Amino acid sequence: MNIHSASAFTFLCFLTIIFPLSSSNVQSQDLTFKYCDKNAKYSMKVSAVKASSNPVVRGVPFTINTTFHSDEAITGGKAQYRLKSDEVDAVYTYASNVCEEKQCPVSAGKHGLILDMRFPAVAPKGTYHMNMTFVDQNGKKLTCIISPFKVDDATTK
Repeated sequence: MNIHSASAFTFLCFLTIIFPLSSSNVQSQDLTFKYCDKNAKYSMKVSAVKASSNPVVRGVPFTINTTFHSDEAITGGKAQYRLKSDEVDAVYTYASNVCEEKQCPVSAGKHGLILDMRFPAVAPKGTYHMNMTFVDQNGKKLTCIISPFKVDDATTK
């Protein structure tokens, strides 16, 4: 797991799992998302992005659940996440080798991706944008989405 931080606090990612859609039971709230390039012909089409809470509470674990359909089998590559805050010039990145998380090839069809995270209690509150990109073993971009979510603390209403 590679974690890079452009600021003094640490962004924590615990686990990334790819699983068949039928295994998805995460109770969560829909997040809006858009493709990074609306004209691109991505072979992975995202149908939903959900968060276990929105706003995300600082210091409390939360889950991002992404549902997608892949036109082709995934035989290798990386899932890359980049988070940027609107209020603070802070960027956090996390990359995961797909085949270390799930035995490859991952078949074509409907799947889900779960990312469990926790923002430390000292993380800046505000709106963040998660950029999620999948690339195959040759560096070909399979999909790229941007999804905003809020980070707050438990006492804010």
